[in-house]
Amino acid sequence: KLFGAGKTYDNLVYVTWSTGIGAGAYVDGKLIRGKNGNAPHFGHIYVAQDGPQCGCGNYGDLEAIVSGTAIARDYGVHSAKEVFDSYRKGDTKAMQIVNNAAHNFARGLASLNALFDTEYIAIGGSVMNDSDILLPLIREEFYKSFPVLSKGVIIEKSTLFEYIADISALALVMPSSWIESWRIYKPWMQAPELIKL
Repeated sequence: KLFGAGKTYDNLVYVTWSTGIGAGAYVDGKLIRGKNGNAPHFGHIYVAQDGPQCGCGNYGDLEAIVSGTAIARDYGVHSAKEVFDSYRKGDTKAMQIVNNAAHNFARGLASLNALFDTEYIAIGGSVMNDSDILLPLIREEFYKSFPVLSKGVIIEKSTLFEYIADISALALVMPSSWIESWRIYKPWMQAPELIKL
């Protein structure tokens, strides 16, 4: 919120799509934390009856169906990157798995939007290394879902991409007097080795 492309929005959601699924949300300029400081647990929303088991022990939650780990599992390989490489070569099974993952992920985003009525969604995480494939699929499905709410919502790849976790942790303890200079100079771009925790 402080340093990414969403900094001008009061209502925004950041979602990480990697080996797991996580999210953070601002509503009316306020970070949603929940009673345990963990909200929203986006990866653990229930989406499929009789779905695969998630690492958390639940069955059929979003993370079990669309995470990078799930994409690799469904194709029978060790990493989602291998699936996307096969997708780019026109492999039918890889294309089906990626398309299904993108559509289910987009439906999950539509649920988040129904809850938070957001303006801007930024997506980061290792699965988004293939955003050229995923973003068009996600947007198409998202905008079909509840058009009254989805119309005008901006969905983009995170501009802070690989630095998001580190910068977010720093932002929690950063003196407010530093914020403007960090926005201007973007030190994570100048000396990335100093930012990565």
